[in-house]
Order: sequence, then structure tokens, then C-alpha cells
Amino acid sequence: MVSSTRSPVIPTLVLSSYQGAAFVVEQLASLREQTHQAWRLLVRDDGSQDDTPALLRQEALRDERIVVVEDGLGRLGPARSYSRLLERALDEGADWVALCDQDDWWLPQKLGRLVERVEELDSEASWLLHSDLSVVGPDLELRHRSLFASMGLRHEAEHALQVLLVQNFVTGCSAFVSRGLLEAALPVPASCVMHDWWLALCAAAEGRIAFESEPLVLYRQHAGNALGARSLVDSVKNSAGRAISRRRSSPQEFLATLRQAAALERHLMSRSERGQGGSRLAESLAFLAGYLDLFRTDSGRLRRVVSLQRWGVKRQSLLLDASLKLRLLTWSNQDPSLAAAAVSEASA
Repeated sequence: MVSSTRSPVIPTLVLSSYQGAAFVVEQLASLREQTHQAWRLLVRDDGSQDDTPALLRQEALRDERIVVVEDGLGRLGPARSYSRLLERALDEGADWVALCDQDDWWLPQKLGRLVERVEELDSEASWLLHSDLSVVGPDLELRHRSLFASMGLRHEAEHALQVLLVQNFVTGCSAFVSRGLLEAALPVPASCVMHDWWLALCAAAEGRIAFESEPLVLYRQHAGNALGARSLVDSVKNSAGRAISRRRSSPQEFLATLRQAAALERHLMSRSERGQGGSRLAESLAFLAGYLDLFRTDSGRLRRVVSLQRWGVKRQSLLLDASLKLRLLTWSNQDPSLAAAAVSEASA
């Protein structure tokens, strides 16, 4: 049941910057233009060598809502840097946290719309709320109104875990996460592919994921993106082309998802042993165990692919999913042992 006695939502925003001098001041300007003005920002520079640290300090002097986190840890990489920020937000009592990238532009209604959606959600659950985004160029010129449409993505309401094991459909800069989810997900493990993917997996495993179909962020694409928006056509061309050519190099991208899944299994087992979580956690653990068992030993190429199909483990595009299954069918002799090692490494 949705609570009728909630306190007003004052989101904590977290932003990890790196070499962001070209765009970070614009992003902060878009935060100041939000219709929902009750927010605070924790920003951590991840070892920039440009003017980013000085710009952030100047912005903090201009706006008391901006707090620069200076922990002396230097370059951590995006996943670990965001993990530190999320842990800080949790320690400081944040109830809802919005992830923010340094080079995007938030549309004025973003925070207000997300806060409105929070009022509709079951306050007892651990939530991740995310939205669509519009893809823009370096000068904010529109390229695609919908990131989801351009990349062939869709929100998965019923079987999110099965998809998230092999493909992420949650973009970090659109994510709004509850305190309960942070408590369930942190710290972000070193073997995760990316922090937003990890939060989505944890939400799918024992919380809930909701979607706002309205694009709320201008997702800027430029030469310095850590992870950019590739069109579905490009993704299919790259992925299917590699599979069809039967390259004999190890499938590093898929192995990374196996390490992440094994880390999730370990994380959920630890929570279960401490008496945390409930029936959804137990169901997710059982599913993960069966999935990873396919790769802990060489269970056979065809059996592995048939099992994934039967269990609904899939990428969202039919072509991308076919390329994944074809790659598994055409693994070289050494690939099963590499997969078993990846699972073992992340489970240890």
C-alpha cells in the first residue's frame, strides 16, 4: 500500500566527474533550472587533470546545495567512484538518490516528474525508477528523441533479471533509487560491469524497477563519452558480425556478464545468510544458481543455449539475442574453461 504520510522528497544527487571541464558547468546549470528545487548534490572528481576540480569548487561556492567530496583517493574509475558517492549519500541519510553524469543536460521537469512518481510507489519496496532519454550531439542538437527507440531497448516489468543478466536497459543518468535499494546493493563490487547495471540487477533480484517513458535527460554524445549510445543497427552489425565470422578470441563481453552474475549470487547469499531479503531474494538465488551452473562446468553448447532460451535469458533485440546464442554455440574449446574460471573468480 502507498503511504499517505510521507515526508517531502529532497533528493540527493551524485555526480562523479573526470576530465569534464567542457560540459560540467552546463550540467550544473541544468540542475539549477529544475522545477523541483529542493535537492543537494554530492560531486566527486575522479582524478581529473583538466580544470574540472577548480570549476567544481567555484560552483560549490556559488550554490550551497553543491558539496564537493574530497577524499584523497584519486582515480577510482566510474563504478568505484559512484559507489563511494552512493555510500556517502546513504551514510548521510538520503531517502532517494538520483545519479547524474557530468556531460548531460537535465530537462527542467526531470526531478519534479520523478518525485511525482515516487508518490505513486509502494514505500515498503526497494525501488529503481528510470526514464527514457533523448540523444543529442555535443551542442545539444537532437539526434534521437528516444534512446530506447534508437537502440531497440524496452523496459522489462516482469522478467527484468533474465534480461539484465546479459544486457542492461537502465541508463545511470536517468536512475532514481530508493534508500532501501542502496542498503541492498552497496557496496558496488569490483567485478561489476558498471554501477548502474549493478543497481538494476539488485533491484530486479529483490526490489522493483519502474519506468517513466517521457525522456527526461538530454544524453550528450561526444568523443569523450565513457559509454555512448550506439544505435541498434550498429550494435547488431558489430555483435552479429563477430559471431558469424566465428572469431576464436575469448568472448570478453559475455565473460564480464558472468563475473557480474556470480558477484550478484555471492552478494545475495551473504544477505540471505544475514536474514535480509525475502522470498524474492530466495527465488532469484535459485535462478542464478541454475544459470551459473551452466557455466561452472562444460554442460554442452546446445544444452546451454536451449536452457537460456527456456528460462527467458535473452537480449531484447531478436538479432542481438541470436548473435549471443550463436556465439555460445560456436565457442572455441577453451571458452568453457574461461567461463568456469570467470564464475569461480567472482564467486570467491
